[in-house]
Amino acid sequence: MLGPVHPARRWRVFLSAAIAAVLAVALPAVNASAATRSAAGNRVGASHSQTIPAVGVSHPVLPGQGRCGGLTQAQVAAGARVAAEDTVPLYHGTTPENAASIRANGIDLARANPRTDFGPGFYTTRSYEQALARAGGDPAGVLTYNVPQSMFENLSGITFEDGGSDYAAFLRSIRSGGMHSYDYVEGPVLRNPGTFYSGKDPVTFGNQISFNTQTAIDIMNGYLR
Repeated sequence: MLGPVHPARRWRVFLSAAIAAVLAVALPAVNASAATRSAAGNRVGASHSQTIPAVGVSHPVLPGQGRCGGLTQAQVAAGARVAAEDTVPLYHGTTPENAASIRANGIDLARANPRTDFGPGFYTTRSYEQALARAGGDPAGVLTYNVPQSMFENLSGITFEDGGSDYAAFLRSIRSGGMHSYDYVEGPVLRNPGTFYSGKDPVTFGNQISFNTQTAIDIMNGYLR
């Protein structure tokens, strides 16, 4: 028969049993928590439901995903082509009836007014407000042509930055019956034709681009918006 257990030994036995009981409960919880953190380490936030792929692993983009939304590859490619080449909006102001005719039949160079700054042609401007004023304030009389910048590079033309001496000489030549062979001419609009052709200096405003050859007109007809 065993003798009585010493009090100090009884306390060590009790403490060892308590520690074992705590570890039996704590270790599974710690392991489960570590597993949860490991799985969550591959996710963005607690609410993100898709695992981030490892670096170097391809991630297929399904229709409707990504920055392009539901666009097809053809639509994305078309957008890239448009973005690759800058376009220039040009505006033509006229009456709503003439605008409707141009939309239906295209530009008719035979109807051009010969008594204009740059000779008979189809006149446009880079300013929507200027075209709107020309149309009497009626938006139905404003036509928009979105032309590529490269069009100007492929046509022959001349540009007057201001109403200086070269501009004045060109206008006087045209108004006196002179001709030019440019596809287009760009420059400011003459505000004072009466006094200018009496010998005064030109007073100008705004912007105008005339297309004076059938080659230019045929190209412009393709860019009506």
